[in-house]
Amino acid sequence: MRISLFVTVTLLPLMLASQVYGHGDHHHNHDHSHAHEHSDHHSHTHDHHHADDHRHHGAHVHGLAHLDVIIAESQLMLSLQSPAMDIVGFEHQPGDAAQQAQLEQALSKLQQPDNVFKVNNGACSLQQLTVNNPFDTAGNHADHVDIQAEYLFDCAAASSISVIDVTLFKHFPDVSSINVQLVTDHDQQQLNLTPNHSRIRIAE
Repeated sequence: MRISLFVTVTLLPLMLASQVYGHGDHHHNHDHSHAHEHSDHHSHTHDHHHADDHRHHGAHVHGLAHLDVIIAESQLMLSLQSPAMDIVGFEHQPGDAAQQAQLEQALSKLQQPDNVFKVNNGACSLQQLTVNNPFDTAGNHADHVDIQAEYLFDCAAASSISVIDVTLFKHFPDVSSINVQLVTDHDQQQLNLTPNHSRIRIAE
């Protein structure tokens, strides 16, 4: 059964609540660094804005990003949210050709999953990729602007995924911390990553 990314971010709080009340709290903080290449993937990019009320990541804080990770049946889903300042370098409509190029380069980086994370094992292939352009709405003059990126994989062996290395820090050095919510069929974790401790370990 395919799970849409919209359903993913909508159901995540319910999944977390179910595991907390059904199985007790399981919070594991594992911070290590590692890098691993994974195979070819197909990329589909859509520049559109997702309403913030689909997720509840807390305050907009420069330097702090949020990452939801769900492993369910044969699918791996990741949803990233970060202040535009840390990804693009500004939080206003591009003012000139140079800033427009800066924006396009940043969005292009996010369209390459390896610039955000690398998954060991699992035999996963990218099925859907969405990166929003927060400035695609004319007259967007919000004080705080976030960029969101969502990735959906089909995995032949999702249960064998044991490590996800977050590479976002390397490609976007203004991101200094990432709060992670991880949900699997049998576990849930909440942890904080930093450039020196950027590994997510999936409990067996």
